[in-house]
Amino acid sequence: MIMFQHRTHSQDSGVSLLVAIIVVAVVMFISAAVSGMSFNQLQLTSIGENSQYAFYAADSGIECALYWDLLHDAFPSPDEVGDGSTGDIECNDNSSDSSWGVKEMSVDENVACDGGTCDITTFKIVGLLSEPEACAQQVTVTETQMSDGRIRTDVESLGRNDCSNDADPDRTVERAVRVTY
Repeated sequence: MIMFQHRTHSQDSGVSLLVAIIVVAVVMFISAAVSGMSFNQLQLTSIGENSQYAFYAADSGIECALYWDLLHDAFPSPDEVGDGSTGDIECNDNSSDSSWGVKEMSVDENVACDGGTCDITTFKIVGLLSEPEACAQQVTVTETQMSDGRIRTDVESLGRNDCSNDADPDRTVERAVRVTY
């Protein structure tokens, strides 16, 4: 005699599989959200670090210009007759590597500005950091003869976090510092 067993299916069959799939989906969603937030935090940290490099480079340009102007009177003034040269200024001790230091210096004398006459000196300081290649991209010293005979000096320095030839323009950060006295 063959006996057949009749199985009854309850309505709860497959619920544990459904619960497991939902739990796995929620855990994956949370993991993806945490990963995304971590990635964003890494990018913000990198931007902050690059901004700091750019600011320090700009500050180095200001310090160099102030040192040479206040202690050595290295930049021409409109009230002086000069030949347009500033002499040899050095910043960022470039004795060991000739690719470092002050580069691309130029002087424009007797330029009309602010209702007076200005002498404008520009230069670049490279090699401030080896990695990334931070630089003071442009340091501008403007000495203006005021109407009352005084000389006003404006120093503006534009620092960049990476001045290498292969710098990614999307990751390049610039910061500027200005001093007037």
